[in-house]
Amino acid sequence: ATGILTGKGFIEAGGSVAHLVFGIAQLLGCNPISFLGQDLALGETSHIPLADAGGEVLVGEDGLIRWKVTDQRCHLHGDQLHGMGHVVHVDAYYGGSVVTNAGLQSFLTVFEGMVARHLEKE
Repeated sequence: ATGILTGKGFIEAGGSVAHLVFGIAQLLGCNPISFLGQDLALGETSHIPLADAGGEVLVGEDGLIRWKVTDQRCHLHGDQLHGMGHVVHVDAYYGGSVVTNAGLQSFLTVFEGMVARHLEKE
């Protein structure tokens, strides 16, 4: 059985299914590769209006991000604030900076590394 599972290559991935899809697109030789819907920053609202977990994103003076679910359809609705971690500022697409958290920043960092390695191969 030696060698059956070796030398088959690999699909580069990260912590999100979008990372895996990007890795598959690279493996398939897709060029160009476009990214759609990778919203890795936080605005004033947490979700699109039709999502059942919609609410407000609140940034406290203590540097913590909290999410208040305002949609009554959601099981998380109520007075409780849900922690989303510490504020991290990242570069905005159109200049300046936007607020995100460490989890979303890690997705961004992985994408940046994957794109850099992809461009090195071209």
